Amino acid sequence: MLNEIFKDTVNRLQPISLCVLGCTTGNGFEHIDWTKTKRLAAIDINQEYLNIAKERFYDDSVDIEFRCVDVNSSAIGKNEFDLVHAALFFEYVDVESVLIKIFNALVKEGILSVVLQQPDEEHSAVTKTEFTSLEKLAPIMKLVEKEEFKKAAERTGLLEIESSNLELKSIKKFYIGKFIKLSS
Repeated sequence: MLNEIFKDTVNRLQPISLCVLGCTTGNGFEHIDWTKTKRLAAIDINQEYLNIAKERFYDDSVDIEFRCVDVNSSAIGKNEFDLVHAALFFEYVDVESVLIKIFNALVKEGILSVVLQQPDEEHSAVTKTEFTSLEKLAPIMKLVEKEEFKKAAERTGLLEIESSNLELKSIKKFYIGKFIKLSS
């Protein structure tokens, strides 16, 4: 699902400069059109994930930067990116402060693309699977209601321009949103 959302986002928006927050092992990077996208900043807090992403996607003919960064305590950039993509990322960070950092990192009319898992009182936020990395993060995971996120984004200067909701068979619900930075 996240791979398809990323594919659709980069194909439609065709960013020249792209930042992926919480990039893990590079899920979806195979969809980047390097004739259009000239720069990628792949950011994650887990160096092991970045090592895998680098092994899978590093090419010295393109500008890819793999950064091991805790975005809660570090800047992302200054007026650098046409698109910042953050899928299942805001559940693990301070939303308000990271939105300010994203606003600062985007160029004027740059886009923030988000995927947020929505709360569901009947089902656990973390589903048991063969992959255990998310189970380790469960204690710090905090689902972000889409309406609260929209308000926080607006306070930061990011205006919602597109949104949709997705419900998986596993009963998980997701909000997919695009926000534009209109001022510098």
